[in-house]
Amino acid sequence: MFSGGKVTVAAGTTIVNFKLESGARIQGTMTSNATAAVLPGVQLALRDFITDEPAAFQRARDDGTFRINVRPGVYTAGARNRTLLPYASGLYNGPALPPLGGTGTATGGGGAFASEATPVTLAAAYIYTLNFPLIEGGVLSGKLTDGAAPTPNAVAGTSVRFWRLTNVNDTTGAFVEGTRTDLAGNYRLWVRAGDYAVRTRGQLATPTVVAFSANNNPAAVDFGAVVGRATATLHGPGNTPLSQVKVSLYDDPNAVFREFQITNGDGTVQLHAQPTGDYRIEYKVDNGSTSVGSAIHNGTANPTGTQLLQGTLVLFDTAAAPTALGTITLPAGGELKGVVTLAGAAIGNIVVQVRSGNVTGAQRFTATRTQKDGSYSLSVPAGTYNRVCAFVPGTAGACPAGTPTLAGTFASADNVAVIANQSNTLNIAIP
Repeated sequence: MFSGGKVTVAAGTTIVNFKLESGARIQGTMTSNATAAVLPGVQLALRDFITDEPAAFQRARDDGTFRINVRPGVYTAGARNRTLLPYASGLYNGPALPPLGGTGTATGGGGAFASEATPVTLAAAYIYTLNFPLIEGGVLSGKLTDGAAPTPNAVAGTSVRFWRLTNVNDTTGAFVEGTRTDLAGNYRLWVRAGDYAVRTRGQLATPTVVAFSANNNPAAVDFGAVVGRATATLHGPGNTPLSQVKVSLYDDPNAVFREFQITNGDGTVQLHAQPTGDYRIEYKVDNGSTSVGSAIHNGTANPTGTQLLQGTLVLFDTAAAPTALGTITLPAGGELKGVVTLAGAAIGNIVVQVRSGNVTGAQRFTATRTQKDGSYSLSVPAGTYNRVCAFVPGTAGACPAGTPTLAGTFASADNVAVIANQSNTLNIAIP
């Protein structure tokens, strides 16, 4: 979706031709884990496993079944529940499917976090079956408006993203799922009970979701602030538009994460933030690129910043015209990838943070989280980085100067060299 080209429709007839390639079929059933009752209307959501780019969606029929043909590739497959049925969304976390078709069933209601998903590899001309027995959950729902006076307008088609907060120190959370507002600005998603960070259009709410019961009537989580906007177009070396770059905003002065947006196929992106202060911007490439590096915005068209806390502040105001950052060309770079283990076993949802200029967290550059198999990928400019720290989410003061490793909590590697135009492997073992 984000890599699709724009189509300009003029008055009269516009002809657009499509040449389709041989595809794979994915099918299955949405059911209740407790009763095996079918769950119509629950949506199968397919995203690219590496880039997290949305790929295809289909709602289950009246008998709970779904079937869709897609391009061959590696996907994250999930059951996204926006119906009135009280079942938590979940990601396919069952066994890896054989290469030439096969059947798998999600376990425990499916994965709770994106990092718990099993990659689903699909080959052309084969049929794959994925079944989702879902568990009961709690609902997050509300309305998004623009804060206009005297009557706010509904904001349709805007992303609402959900992160699960794993402990009291985890201010970012583990990504769970995203959805979009409908034509009336409404959204709804069923999730597991717990504490969440919900982010949309430059706003944040942190509700507690309780388990479903017939007497439970949770309050709406509405968003209605007037927000500022900023626009940018991202290019790579050679003036090539970059899609699928995650552009993130952080509050000043403590660089607390606020939201991210993903660049479109032509490199464009629009950001929102509340006009109550200045923000730092991170351009993060985590899609396996061996040619483009992440960067921190430094007020120029060619950002080279590698410390988030030293990024140039950007003011978001509420003027009719958004703040125009112009065309931003990211530096050449290389991929930094590897596997993180904990007590000898590969582990998902571990933060991997690159630091530049010194070894402590104050010198953090960019970060990602490991997948279910412990793997991670970040693309950064060529150079030597003072420390790469892998830690359990929410750990306060991970990998300090005098303690680079702590059993069960974090481990690090120092003086990590990244060579441009190639993949550079760094495995980290947390004892």
